[in-house]
Amino acid sequence: MPAITPPPSPVLEFNGR
Repeated sequence: MPAITPPPSPVLEFNGR
């Protein structure tokens, strides 16, 4: 399991589209 989880960035949301 990942020790650190970065917050949801706008770039990720754009890629998710």
